[in-house]
Order: sequence, then C-alpha cells, then structure tokens
Amino acid sequence: MLLYRFERLDFLTSMLRSGCVSLSHPSKWADPYEFAFLTAGRVVVRGALVQGPDGRYRGNLPRRPDSVVANMTMSNPLGRFVFAQCFTEVSESERLWLWAKSDDRIRWCVDADEYLAAARQAAGKHTVTIEGVNYLPVNAVDGVHQEFVQKYGGGVGMKVFEQWSHDVKVPLRTKRNEFEDEHEHRVILIDTMWMRVPDGPGSPPPPLIPQKDRFPLVFPMQNLVREVCLHPNASQKEIDEVTSQLRAAGYRGSITKSSLYKAPVLSRFVDRPIDP
Repeated sequence: MLLYRFERLDFLTSMLRSGCVSLSHPSKWADPYEFAFLTAGRVVVRGALVQGPDGRYRGNLPRRPDSVVANMTMSNPLGRFVFAQCFTEVSESERLWLWAKSDDRIRWCVDADEYLAAARQAAGKHTVTIEGVNYLPVNAVDGVHQEFVQKYGGGVGMKVFEQWSHDVKVPLRTKRNEFEDEHEHRVILIDTMWMRVPDGPGSPPPPLIPQKDRFPLVFPMQNLVREVCLHPNASQKEIDEVTSQLRAAGYRGSITKSSLYKAPVLSRFVDRPIDP
C-alpha cells in the first residue's frame, strides 16, 4: 500500500538532505481532540472555540493556538514518550491540497511496508507500528480519550508500561468522523529508552525528563520516496524550480503535477477519488 503526505517542499528537502525524519509529539497536532488523552482534563469544543485544561476558551481549527497546549498537564509521566507521523492513503483530494496551506506545497509517497521496515531499523529498541485511523462520532471520540485518562490518570510504573504502550495506540488512532475522507494512517513510535517511572509506592520519584517535541529517526529517505507531486495549480516555472531543489537535495525519483483538476468534478470530493 502507498501512503501519501501533503506538506511544504522545504520539509521534504530537509529530510532528503539530512536523512532524518522527525515524528511529532501529539501535543503539536492541530486538532485538540487528538491530544486530549494527554491531559487530565477534558478538551471541549463549542463552535469555533476550544476549552483547554485551564478552562479558558480559545480559537479552534484550522490551527489551534500554542497556548491551548502550553498549560496542559500530562495525565501521567508516560505521555511524553509517544510520537507519531501522519499519512493518508488518498492520493488526490482538494481538501488535503488546501490543508497544506503553502505556495510550495507538495505531496510525497512511500510504500508502507518499506517505510515501516526502515523506521523500525532506525528506531532500534523503540516500538514502531503503522496504525489505520478509526473515525467515530465526536461523543465516542471523547469517550475513548476519557477512558484512557481514567485508566492511566495517575503515575504508572514499569510493570504496566507494556500494557500502556499497547493501549495508547487506541486514542492515537481515533479521530472525529467529519475527517473520514482523509483515510489517515499513523506511524506511531513509543520511546521505550526514556522510561524512568517508579514501580510502586515508596519508590523514589522519577527524574525530570525534558519533553521532546520531536523524535528523530535516521534512515535513507532518498531510497524510500517513490514520487513527489506538485499542487494542481503549479506553473511550469514552479515545476522547474521544485525539480531543481529536489535534485539538489539528492532526490532522483519521479516528479509530477497533480491531475486533480483534470478529473471529473465529483471525484474531487468523494472519499476515493475517481481516476481521470
């Protein structure tokens, strides 16, 4: 299966040059429903407003303010040990192209099995999986996060880490059904080497471990990227400039332009776009 990622050109060229892929901590994601399991309090949405753990309402999508996350309290010490990277199995979608929000937006794709194998090799003893997202009504999404918070709301020790590392994938792969057309898949990494959690009552408190925003993995992106595609409105000048930058970064694969607007109009909006 091919997986696609829509983002800015400079993100990809940086990965190609460095051979380093960074997975993000969920607190850096845009949708507050996706990181609610990290907090001890509910994340409530009213219209265009989001209520953070501090009880204050702020602007919601398309991008949540950093202040929503700034005052978050981790529901347990393990919250800092999980990272992910988001992909989609949809190659063409008007909403996904618009979501990229950049004049130099591109789409790149990888084979899921090849990418997972490279990520696991780079991760060493850390746990890496690719999980398909489950789409549920908003109340059910909230319930998934609340159940997880209730189960792991206090400090937990090494003895339950294995179960936690399994259970945390449930909220990580749960999303509101209004985004179902994205058909998202997530590369999930559990940072098992940073574990410093006491095993039970009377154990000394864990040392303060700085929260990492990203987890870098070093593997040969140049050998994994199958294709790079420019946005559907790209001019020939843009195509030439992007091609030049990608070749300079060491990419030797296919470079194309999206055919979205050559497809039947309805295919731009349905879940599985119709081939032109």
